[in-house]
Amino acid sequence: MQEIPGQRDRYQFSHAFVQQTLLERLSTSRRVRMHARVGEEMEKQYGEQPGEQAAELAYHFSESSSLTGPDKLVKYAGLAGERALRGYAWEEAITHFNLGVSAKGGLVEDGQSADLMFGLGQAEINAGRVHEGWETLKKAFDYYVGAGDQAKFVAVAELPLPFVTGLQDPARLTRQALDLVPPGSHEQGRLWCDYGNKLGMLTSDYSGASEAFANALSIAQRENDAKLEMRIWASSAQMNYWTLHIEDCIDASLKAIDLARDHDEPLTQVMGHYYATLALRVVGDLAGVRQQATAILPLAEKRQDRFWLASALSSAAVPHLMTGNWADAKEFLLRGLDVWPIDSRLLGALMQAEYQSGRFEQGMAAQEQLLDVLRSGRFSTPVAKAILALSLPIYANVSGESDTFVDHIQGAEDVVASPSSSLGLVLWARVGLAYSAVLKNDAAEAKVQYREIQLASGQMLLSVCSDRILGLLSHFMGEPRQADLHFEDALNFCRQAGYRPEYAWTCHDYADFLLKRNERGYRSRITELLDESLEISTELSMLPLTEKVAALQERAASRSIRASTFPGGLTQREVEVLRHISGGKTDREIGEELFISVKTVGNHVSNILNKTGSANRTEAATFAALNGLTARQ
Repeated sequence: MQEIPGQRDRYQFSHAFVQQTLLERLSTSRRVRMHARVGEEMEKQYGEQPGEQAAELAYHFSESSSLTGPDKLVKYAGLAGERALRGYAWEEAITHFNLGVSAKGGLVEDGQSADLMFGLGQAEINAGRVHEGWETLKKAFDYYVGAGDQAKFVAVAELPLPFVTGLQDPARLTRQALDLVPPGSHEQGRLWCDYGNKLGMLTSDYSGASEAFANALSIAQRENDAKLEMRIWASSAQMNYWTLHIEDCIDASLKAIDLARDHDEPLTQVMGHYYATLALRVVGDLAGVRQQATAILPLAEKRQDRFWLASALSSAAVPHLMTGNWADAKEFLLRGLDVWPIDSRLLGALMQAEYQSGRFEQGMAAQEQLLDVLRSGRFSTPVAKAILALSLPIYANVSGESDTFVDHIQGAEDVVASPSSSLGLVLWARVGLAYSAVLKNDAAEAKVQYREIQLASGQMLLSVCSDRILGLLSHFMGEPRQADLHFEDALNFCRQAGYRPEYAWTCHDYADFLLKRNERGYRSRITELLDESLEISTELSMLPLTEKVAALQERAASRSIRASTFPGGLTQREVEVLRHISGGKTDREIGEELFISVKTVGNHVSNILNKTGSANRTEAATFAALNGLTARQ
């Protein structure tokens, strides 16, 4: 018989309704006996490996525990909790483990209760209840230590801890475990690795972390333990990235990738590619970014770990974000958010793509989601705070809503003030504070942030070039020559890296600075900067920047600072292209030199030929020579 659409759902609802009605009519004792009987029948059917039925078994034995006792409840609550952990169902895992813990009286008196506490602590940490989870883990750890169960106390000590603020001595369990395992053992090598990671990530103790990694590496190489060695390099890459040792991060990432590739360890490869992508973006190696971002995704999809799959999709979006390919960037970011909807990295990047392309409503939606992550107190709160601190003032300025960031400055100050914030997060927050100082014309605050951000000169901080920010700060500090140097450095960095959206914004900000400076001798430079910014922003559909450039061009025209008319009515940009034509360069070479697309170069060449009455490039070069346009005018 053909099933009517919706028939099964209606049947299940009806069945559940009838079952609930019958239960309500039973006396308490009969209800308890019924749950016990159902549980026992299910035990016979599913045996020792109940799989997805473990949760139902735990429910029936919890309802009948006064008759059946606590043992079966504890057993199936533990199995259900472990299954929920493997499925990333953190709240469900907490419910199951708490059932078992309650059945044991909330005490840790045997290995079974310690295992429940261990599972509960993991679930609480992953659900964002980090401080609760930390206290729960301590109870399990102390029992395992007292029982001499080395494998278990090492497993607790090695459990990764997320970025949090105010966690009391996060490396304590690892340090204690180090003293309990045999010196020079494989276990001690793993613990040294974990200890280094926690010191560097959660306490910003770079020196202590480096020493711990060195100890771990010594053991791994002596024991010829490639698996441990690749884990050390991957953890070292992570620590070096967040403590701003970027070149060391790149080196460690590549070593981890090479080892993992030789030993078929996709998770270590994913971690290595991820931090290599981030670090190479910082130093402006776009080719390297593309290589790493391309390699990471198939490995992460093979692994099917939600966090690292989201990380891989975040990485895959990076080269598109840096070059202004907003559509492809968003495709990866939205796929990532399907996997991990609360990922602050993905939401922050989505804000960038939406605001830059003028989709303010969508940008505000991504911003609100990121704020929800912050309000929820989830484990990613410090990262969310730092991303918001950096992004809000910048994109408030992009959208023209300069007041929308004010309420969130405190988040930036919290990140800066916290002793457990990594140096990387602190720097992101300081960029936000710096941009806020610019928007508020706060010269005193500009000086404070300049001193701190100057240490990162020549780097890309998420989507912002540090030297562009330093140029803006220098202007408000009353240091025009210093501002010139920083803006020129930002232009050179972005041009060489191929970071076109940031290059276009730097052109705009530099031209704006020169206009406000209002000194003679900058007419041609202002025109050139605005033309470049307009070409790129138009080509990349960066509507907000296009409008801002047009406004600056009107200001420039009203002050009569435009350059004198060139022969043939050529524009400043057309003269630049003609100069390169005279040098025998191809359209592609000209595009690379001027940081514009080949198509845009072609349009300029066509205009030049028309205006100069030239039939070809040779005649155009002759026109340039006759009119003194073969060198920059």
